[in-house]
Amino acid sequence: VTFLLGPSGVGKSTLLDLLMRLIEPSSGRITVNDQDIKTFRLMDWRRCFSYVSQDAVLFNGTIRMNMLLARPSATKAEIQNACRLAGAERFIQTLPEGYDTLVGDRGQSLSGGQRKRIAIARAIIANPSVLILDEATTSFEQSLEKDLMRILRAEFPDLTVIQVTHRLESLDDSCWVLTMADGKLAISGT
Repeated sequence: VTFLLGPSGVGKSTLLDLLMRLIEPSSGRITVNDQDIKTFRLMDWRRCFSYVSQDAVLFNGTIRMNMLLARPSATKAEIQNACRLAGAERFIQTLPEGYDTLVGDRGQSLSGGQRKRIAIARAIIANPSVLILDEATTSFEQSLEKDLMRILRAEFPDLTVIQVTHRLESLDDSCWVLTMADGKLAISGT
């Protein structure tokens, strides 16, 4: 788990955009294991990532349909497991149509926290190598955020999680922390 910290406007989102190759660097290069990321096919590279933003956008359709967008071959059991891991299963079971409940445009029929949990479950079911949570847990209580990190570590020990946050309380001794200032990496360490 790597936490990316810094005030608004210092370049955290730009750094993530560069990592996911949504934008290309104007100078220099990005390497993984000494290999320039441009040597990877763009589609293959982006398949390594799942991204959940602070807004956690859902699409007009059912919860199940939103989950299948990430992995169309996902089974009912896999969808339920991803929702359980993200802490969404309980509230989904209380909905009149369960997983077949329509969420409305941008998920408007759900609360912000419910949308975020479904978006996190959708990111999990894609089975990424890297899960990016860009302030995706800011509306969660601190204990819920820590529970999610604990569950992700236990269930997916090889998963890299990059979490953008402003809450220092989220950090623990096992985290790697990158702090940005003025568009540059200012501090890194545990």
